[in-house]
Amino acid sequence: MKSTGVPPAAALAAAVRAQVAVYGQCGGNGYSGSTACASGSYCSKVNDCVCKCWFILSEFGEDIQWLPANPMAGKSFYANSYYASEISSLAVPSMSAAGSAAWATKATEVVKIGTFVDARAKVPSIETYAADVQRQNAAGANLVLSLVYINSIVAQINAYPSVQFKLAIEPESAYKTLVTYAIEKLNLPNVAMYLDAGHAGWLGWTGNITQAAQLFGTLYAKAGKPAAVRGLATNVANYDAWSISTCPSYASGHSNCDEKRYINTLAPLLTTNGFLARFIMDTCMSPMDHTIQNQWGDWCNVIGTGFGIRPASSTDDSLLDAWVWVKPGGECGGTSNSSSARYDAHCGYPLIRWRLWSMWDSDALQPVPEARTWCKAYFEQLLVNANPAFQSKNA
Repeated sequence: MKSTGVPPAAALAAAVRAQVAVYGQCGGNGYSGSTACASGSYCSKVNDCVCKCWFILSEFGEDIQWLPANPMAGKSFYANSYYASEISSLAVPSMSAAGSAAWATKATEVVKIGTFVDARAKVPSIETYAADVQRQNAAGANLVLSLVYINSIVAQINAYPSVQFKLAIEPESAYKTLVTYAIEKLNLPNVAMYLDAGHAGWLGWTGNITQAAQLFGTLYAKAGKPAAVRGLATNVANYDAWSISTCPSYASGHSNCDEKRYINTLAPLLTTNGFLARFIMDTCMSPMDHTIQNQWGDWCNVIGTGFGIRPASSTDDSLLDAWVWVKPGGECGGTSNSSSARYDAHCGYPLIRWRLWSMWDSDALQPVPEARTWCKAYFEQLLVNANPAFQSKNA
């Protein structure tokens, strides 16, 4: 018989007796607490180690799909020391030396922003960060630690079961194979994962979005629909606005011209493909209005960008779990040095370039160093163009 979307009677009876909150632990190896969940949720196995309470939200044919509450709700984002040290040791001194004391003070406010740990070189620091989060939470904080890279981190996550990790799954190659591997290995009780879903100007096009939803649904199902996979991450290291009233010229003819429209178009297509997803959006380099890209595909160190909406789990759309900062603003997207082995033409367009019968200035900041190295000029641009603006401590 087709499900009506109502929890089983046993689950309802347990809920009456329970005090375990939605997304809380209700069972597992060595667990001795309550096994009954709050009203409207039920206890389900995550893996051999833990069971959690889940909400009922929708159904697919004969199967009910349950979605937990926003795992970031009410939490703050951990400001990792790696990014903070780049700002404190590189940005602030250079601004002060140049006589920009007011901007140097504003830069110290960026130090406080929680960003993802986004590079393999930073992975050995995760244990240090996790221990710091554990210490601060024990003292009353409510922090989550956010990561991007997959390999070498499973053991470190398992070592800190009381720390909540939020992961952006962003493989650089062999997408299907690595995504499936990652979400199977990282299906841990203290993890919530979001798969990289590009941005509105890439997968949001009419010719791409249906196929993208099918791909994500297939990956999710192939991995066994892991409980730790919460949804998708959009706009990672990109520049799209969250919500704008007028589409920019480079998005001409495209209805999904901001990330809010993109996720609201993508979400029902994902549901059709058996993936009830929620989203996070990277707003680190996305001011609240659009940028001055010549083409939507121009991705490298774009001129005119600024720091965007601060990381927060209180958003204006039920599909969006949080605005986050994945790409650390100020670290270079790619070098403009054409002799470099890692050079990409998007990073070194000539100052005047041609398309058909027209020409226009390059929209890539130049000169800039290698990818993931500090770029003073780019950080200063992001700070000056920040929207909302950063304020001096004394302002």
